[in-house]
Amino acid sequence: MPHKICLAGIGNSLRSDDGLGAAVCRNIEELQIKGVSCFCYHQLQIELVEDFKDFDIVIIVDASLREAPVRFYSLQETEEAGTSSSHGVDALFLYRLSQQLYPGKQQYFVCEVKGHEFEMGTSLSAEGKANAAIAIQRIRDFLYSKEINF
Repeated sequence: MPHKICLAGIGNSLRSDDGLGAAVCRNIEELQIKGVSCFCYHQLQIELVEDFKDFDIVIIVDASLREAPVRFYSLQETEEAGTSSSHGVDALFLYRLSQQLYPGKQQYFVCEVKGHEFEMGTSLSAEGKANAAIAIQRIRDFLYSKEINF
C-alpha cells in the first residue's frame, strides 16, 4: 500500500538560515513526488498533530545549530526528551502526542539542517545553501528507498 507522506518545512524565511526548512520543503515540492505533500510553517505547534494525522510518515525539516551539516533521524529511535512551552513544541513532543492520540499510526522523522546566519534577511547563507542541498539529497534518497513503496 502506498504511503502518504507529509514534508513539513519549519522556520522563518525572514531570518536568513532560519528559513532552511521551508527552502528544502519548497525544493522537494517542485519535484512533484507522488504521495508527498509539502507544507511550510513558522514553528511547530500542538495543533499540527491534527494537520498531520492523515499521513503515514511525517518528515519535519528545520534549521539547526548542531555541528553536523545535516542530521536525518527517526523519532521512534531517539531518547531525547520532548519539550513544550508557551512558544511552541519540539518534534519529539509532537510525535509523542500523535502516538497518544493515534497509537502506532505514524512514523515521524526529523531532518536538521545546520544554519549559519539567523539575522534579519531573506537570503540563505552560502553554507546554509550547501547544507540544504545535502538535506534535499538525503530526503530524496529516503523517499525513493526500498522502505517507501509508492
